[in-house]
Amino acid sequence: LSGSSYQLKWPSVVLSKGKRIYTLIFRRVGGSTKVPELHELPLKFDAIKSQFGDIYIAWRKKREAFGSGFFYYLSTKRDVKIYVENHFSNLIQGLESFHRTKYGDKPVSGALQEKIDRIVAQIGKSDDRRWIRGKLLHACEPSLAERLIELFTALPIGVDHELLRKFATTCAQLRNDIAHYGGLRSRTASASFLRDTSLKNEVIGYLYHMILLNEIGLSDHAVKVWTGNNLEGMVYRHYLVAIGFIEPAGTK
Repeated sequence: LSGSSYQLKWPSVVLSKGKRIYTLIFRRVGGSTKVPELHELPLKFDAIKSQFGDIYIAWRKKREAFGSGFFYYLSTKRDVKIYVENHFSNLIQGLESFHRTKYGDKPVSGALQEKIDRIVAQIGKSDDRRWIRGKLLHACEPSLAERLIELFTALPIGVDHELLRKFATTCAQLRNDIAHYGGLRSRTASASFLRDTSLKNEVIGYLYHMILLNEIGLSDHAVKVWTGNNLEGMVYRHYLVAIGFIEPAGTK
């Protein structure tokens, strides 16, 4: 909820029907993150305190249901340094996992199945027919770019859908380059590669955070406020402007 890896103090608990107060200590990675400043917090507790219990319960249930779709985002918020490319890959892989869990496998449409049958029927050898059917088994499965587009464009942030579509497509291409080539496919040295990828990390992390908060029950209004000309949206708006999604404040 805070968008920070800052760790609260160990919690105090009272056992059922007991009176003694205990300090609950559990295994966690130590952190040195400072307390977030007011302008760094995407949400204020006063704005969600009436529904905090429901949000917390939803978080625990959804975290188990979505698994890596939640955990990959959390991995990028730990107070641990990772390479820019690994950070990017974790974000994209988490979003892909989230989409697969949320929407599941889509059945092959009747028109597509007819097209597959028509193509296969033109092949003479039975071994070749079995091979091509295997290759076309997942023909209707959305691409990574299509998955990202569906997730990003569903957000209530007022960003032009065509811009989000282009951004999602670029992110999918970069993830494939990193996964299969260890970097840019062209192998051309680019002084701006790390800078550009780092900027994408900030924007994707921001959008990913929105997606998860929407999923656990925060309203569209609570999410959309991040992009406004206000204290809550200051940090996030900076990256949306940098990536070209929205105009700087005061621009007509």
